[in-house]
Amino acid sequence: MKYQKILTKADAQAFLERYGGFHDALIVGIDFKASVKSENQGDHIWFSGNPDLIIRLLAHGMYPSPPVVELVFRGVWDLNLKLAGQPTFELYGAIIEPFPDHIIFADCHTTDREIMKNSRYVYAEELLWRELGLSDHL
Repeated sequence: MKYQKILTKADAQAFLERYGGFHDALIVGIDFKASVKSENQGDHIWFSGNPDLIIRLLAHGMYPSPPVVELVFRGVWDLNLKLAGQPTFELYGAIIEPFPDHIIFADCHTTDREIMKNSRYVYAEELLWRELGLSDHL
C-alpha cells in the first residue's frame, strides 16, 4: 500500500478511528534515520535538517484492522518513546494533532507539552502511514 499523509484534523480523526485509537497497540519496530546534512566551514562543521523516524505499530486483533500500521515521521523535532519504569512498548491510546508546520503524535489525552512530557510522543514536520502485512514488520 502507498503511503498516505495526515494533513488535517479530519485525516487524523479518521485514521485513529480506523485503528481503534491504537488502544492497547504495541510498538513492534522502530527505525531511526539521521538524514541530516553537514557542511564544512573550514574550522567547524554545520549540521542541518531533522531526522526521520519509522515506527511500526501492531494493532491488536480486537479491532477490525490490518495487524501492522507503519508510521513515518519526517523531520523529527523531539520524541520520547520509552517511559521510565514501563517494561513494554504498549500504547494505551493515541492522539494526533496536525498544525500548519508540524504534527504531534502522543500516547496521551492532550498535546499540552507540560502534560505530554510524561508520555510517549513524537513532534515532526509530517506524518505518513501505510498498512503492512503481519510478516512485513520485522
